[in-house]
Amino acid sequence: MREAQAEDELELYVVNDGDLYREHRRPLEQRLILANLAGTYDRLRALKGYDALVREGARRYAREFPGSSFSPSEKKDAASSMLGTFEVEYKLGNMKPDGPKGGASAAQLNRDIAESLASKKRKR
Repeated sequence: MREAQAEDELELYVVNDGDLYREHRRPLEQRLILANLAGTYDRLRALKGYDALVREGARRYAREFPGSSFSPSEKKDAASSMLGTFEVEYKLGNMKPDGPKGGASAAQLNRDIAESLASKKRKR
């Protein structure tokens, strides 16, 4: 399999696996959304998060399809591509934070984040 095809195959597997979505991808994206809202987003840390997600996806892919493997560069490229997609979707406004349990709205979540940042600044 060519490297670009392997990268696409791995990315599609990770994106379409429901267990990976629930266990890894959605929590990662929620943390990144909150970091963006709080002004603490770090692209390198985000890439590390997607790298861990892709490595887990590659492990599950190899278990499901024995004899297949992905090179480190293919995994890195897939993680970078997924991060780029996240950043574009976030900038377009398609990524919203989940409200906290108990039914609080996204507006309330934004107020909570703003209050948290303000209290951190006062402590300095």
